[in-house]
Amino acid sequence: MTVKKHGGARTNSGRKLPAIDEHRAFSLYAQGVPKKVIADRFGIAYKSMLTIFRKAGKLIRKGKNENDR
Repeated sequence: MTVKKHGGARTNSGRKLPAIDEHRAFSLYAQGVPKKVIADRFGIAYKSMLTIFRKAGKLIRKGKNENDR
C-alpha cells in the first residue's frame, strides 16, 4: 500500500467544514458585513469562513488593482 505524502490517506478524509447557512452568509457579505462579523454571528472560526467563501468562489480580494495582475 502506498501512503500519500500530503493530506489524508483516503479521499475526503480531511477535516470537515462547519455546517452553516451559506446562502445567508453570502447575502450578509453582499450587504457589506465583514467576514469576521459573519463568522462571529455563525459561531465559527474566521479561517473556516474564508475557506467556505473560497470554495464557493465568493472570496473577493481587496487592495489589488485589476491592472496589476
